Amino acid sequence: MKKTLLLSVFMLLAVGARAQKKWTFTPQVGINVCDMQGSDALECYKMVVEPIAGVEAEYRPTRLFGISLGGFYSVKGCNPNFTFVVRDGSKDEHYADCNVHYNRYELRYLSFPLMLNFHVWKGLTAKCGFQYSNLITARDKGHVAGFTNYEYDEFYSVDPDYAMRGFYPGTTAPAPSSEKMSNPVSLDHDFNNGAKAEYHRMELAIPLGLSYEYKNVVLDVRYQIGLSKLPRIDRNDRVYNSCTSITLGYKL
Repeated sequence: MKKTLLLSVFMLLAVGARAQKKWTFTPQVGINVCDMQGSDALECYKMVVEPIAGVEAEYRPTRLFGISLGGFYSVKGCNPNFTFVVRDGSKDEHYADCNVHYNRYELRYLSFPLMLNFHVWKGLTAKCGFQYSNLITARDKGHVAGFTNYEYDEFYSVDPDYAMRGFYPGTTAPAPSSEKMSNPVSLDHDFNNGAKAEYHRMELAIPLGLSYEYKNVVLDVRYQIGLSKLPRIDRNDRVYNSCTSITLGYKL
C-alpha cells in the first residue's frame, strides 16, 4: 500500500514537473530601429535607434509549437527633417512669422505582443502574431526661429490649421520677416513639447520575426507592421510606425 502511494506521489510530481517545463519566461532588453512610413513626406523621415525592454512568457504544449504573451516598454519615433512656416497676421493685430523646424518625434509605448512560435530547428524559432500598444507619452523636438508679438503661451497655442502656411522638406523655408509687426520679439530656441494629444493612444501591429536560442540565451529579431494611423489632428496624413526590434534575453 505504501509503495503504491509513494509511486502515485512520484508520478504526480513527475507530471507536475513536466507540465512546469512547458512554461518559460524570458526577460529581454534591446533596441528598436524605427521610423515612420506611409506619408507623402516619406523622404523627410529618418531612422532612429531607441530602447526596448520587457519580459515574455511562453506556453509550449508540443516540441514544435508554442504561444507567448509579452509586456514591453518600447520607444519609437523618427528623426523628421522638415520646416513648417507660420504666417499668422489676421487677428487682433497679432503677428507671427516663424520657421518651425522639427528634428525628433519620440513616442513611448507599453506593448503587449501575442505570438505563435514555431520551433522549426535546433534553437531556431519563427514567430508571427498580433500586438497591442498603448501610448504613454509623446514629445516633439526641434527649433523655432523668427519673429512674433504674441505672448509665448499664445504663440504655441495658435491653431496649426489656421497659422501654418507652408511645408518645406529640409531647411529650405524662406527667411522670416518682422516688417508688419509692432514690438516684435525674436524667437531663436530649441523646443521639447509634449505632444500626446496629437497621436492616437492605441496602436495595432503585426509582428513577424525569428529567434535563436543557445544555452538559454535568446537573440530575437522582429519587424512590426504598423496597422494604426498615428496622427489625430491631420486626418489626411496616413503615417504609421515602422519598427524592427532586436533584443537579447535569457530564458528561465
